[in-house]
Amino acid sequence: MKNFNMQAEQGFTLIELMISITLGLLVVAIASQIYLTSYSTNAVQKSSSDITASSVFGIQQVESHIRLANMGNAETHINDKTARGGIILSKANAKGISSDYFTKGGSFDDRLTIQFRNVTGKSIFDCEGQAIANGDRVIESYFLDNGNLECDASQNGVAGLGSSQTIIYGVEAFGIRIGAQDATGTAYMETDDYKALKDKTDAKGNVIPKPVITSIKMGLLLRGEQPLTSPTREKFTLLGQDVNKGSVPSMQENYLRNVYESTSYLRNARLN
Repeated sequence: MKNFNMQAEQGFTLIELMISITLGLLVVAIASQIYLTSYSTNAVQKSSSDITASSVFGIQQVESHIRLANMGNAETHINDKTARGGIILSKANAKGISSDYFTKGGSFDDRLTIQFRNVTGKSIFDCEGQAIANGDRVIESYFLDNGNLECDASQNGVAGLGSSQTIIYGVEAFGIRIGAQDATGTAYMETDDYKALKDKTDAKGNVIPKPVITSIKMGLLLRGEQPLTSPTREKFTLLGQDVNKGSVPSMQENYLRNVYESTSYLRNARLN
């Protein structure tokens, strides 16, 4: 009968076990870092894409409608007293409209209300997508609501004001300035400052009317939809004013943002 020498099986030593665990943790850490980096990159790209989409489509739509303000009005020298003037600042511009809908500017929660009559000879559409027949008049009011830029439209009166259509998603600040033009040039100002202007009289007793409205400067702070994993820029300048959580408390942290400003000239408004 043969004798066999049996060698006892040995497990991992404590040192070997610690080395294995350490190596495993390093692999997990590296994989986690790769995942977080990939997630962060994708989030930035998606947010940037969201903002670009808003800039390309929504803002261009708003600009195209602003340029229509005062279309179909025989009076092209418009101000806050002009009947059916393209920029609605008072009841003189639009009878029967509530003051809640008047154009206001000077904060980051402004409102722009315009009006025009369709004299194109064909059917066009208002900001809510409703057809405007040739010869009909429309009022459109742009404002912020729950982080989006909305538009409320009414045709041939104000009865339809009250419901709205989202034009641009992810807007944290919306500001406008009135472009007022006189013989010396164009100045951009808040609505209250414009309304405070008065007609002047020169040395010969000739009346010099207050500057007329010929353009609108618009500014928006756009925010991406997806939060990021790292801190982002939280201070911006919009229409010459600082924008931060102090001025816009609804601003949330760790979101990609971009400022957009543009100037739209009214086609049917001019100094002479």
